[in-house]
Amino acid sequence: MLEALLSVLAGALASLIRDLVKDWRYERTLKDLGAADAVSEISKQLQGKADVQRENDMADRGTASDVARRLRDRIGAAD
Repeated sequence: MLEALLSVLAGALASLIRDLVKDWRYERTLKDLGAADAVSEISKQLQGKADVQRENDMADRGTASDVARRLRDRIGAAD
């Protein structure tokens, strides 16, 4: 009788531990996926900011005609 009771308790404890480990792994997987999504989103935001900065830099440099005009002005001023 005592052996049967201990066997049932041991089985229940083993089942409980197995379920807890399964839940822990599931939650950890969800957390890791959330972290990966966050990293992906931050990467997209940084790329967007880099693209905007690149566009601003190109606008600051001016167009090819502006560069050609400045070059002609410098050459003309040097003569």
